[in-house]
Amino acid sequence: MKKLLLLLIIFYSGIAQAQNLVNNYSFEDTIACPYIATQIYYSTGWNQYGNGTPDYYNSCAPNGPGNYVSVPQNGYGFQYPATGNAYGGIFTFVSILPNYREYFGRQLVLPLTIGQNYYISFKANLANIDTTTVESCNCATNKLGILFTTSQYQYDCWNPTFRNFAHIHTNNIITDTLNWTTISGSFTADSAYAYIVIGNFFSDANTDTTILKGTKCVSYYYIDDICLSTEPFVCDTEIGLNESFLNNTVEVIPNPFSASALIKFNLHNINQNNDNWIKIYDIIGREVNNTSIVEKTEEIRIKRGNLQNGIYLLRIKLNNQIFNKKIIIN
Repeated sequence: MKKLLLLLIIFYSGIAQAQNLVNNYSFEDTIACPYIATQIYYSTGWNQYGNGTPDYYNSCAPNGPGNYVSVPQNGYGFQYPATGNAYGGIFTFVSILPNYREYFGRQLVLPLTIGQNYYISFKANLANIDTTTVESCNCATNKLGILFTTSQYQYDCWNPTFRNFAHIHTNNIITDTLNWTTISGSFTADSAYAYIVIGNFFSDANTDTTILKGTKCVSYYYIDDICLSTEPFVCDTEIGLNESFLNNTVEVIPNPFSASALIKFNLHNINQNNDNWIKIYDIIGREVNNTSIVEKTEEIRIKRGNLQNGIYLLRIKLNNQIFNKKIIIN
């Protein structure tokens, strides 16, 4: 009996460790609906660290022009969540405010075990608003990453110091404003870290930038789907399919196109009982076309109709999965 009890304890302990150790990993649980910027603490368990002002976006906020914290349209651009109805947002570089950073984080489900290997991933998307203000988000950076700490992270935006270190970070400059980019890695815990923090932990001098428009660099990223586990499959399972799979599942031929395009679905088991559809959105987020997929098919043709030349977002729902593609009509 004692041996059986011991085996059960070991078994359930293994299950507990093989979970996502980040509660509310996609910001769905809310204390209240955000109504102004800076309210990351309205997402249950998440907090700002330091004196920066990270933001919280949720579809529960009224949508439309002029609303700062809604989804998908908000004060920094137009973006659907990678998962659910919400995401966070932070500045990673502001050239007129040297070394200004924003960070948010939370306590982990369990402290990390020293010597244990952990797998980490999260998704980022470059905000795409273009204005003449300081919040003009016209620049992309690298070094966005995750730091683990034993106590709540402290950072003074106005008198900053940097270790120029994060447990995982990207050395690639993230320029994609349409698709979510997955940042991932692994590390072996050297302390019983109890908190996770997200941001750019490198100084301006150690951060690479690409200015997309204008002369000053102001970089802002949406953040979603944070995962931490002892098992690599957990993050893949909880966050969803990897980007290469998504890109190979839906093809648009040709793209760009002038009169029509063929959408090919590389899925052989489309469930006709699901609510499957194709929607097209213009650059400011207005739905301009809606087509239902009413029968089992491996391809469907879309026509431009009266759409003007330009860039559009193709959004497809198949078997309860959402696929986003950028299409160009010329």
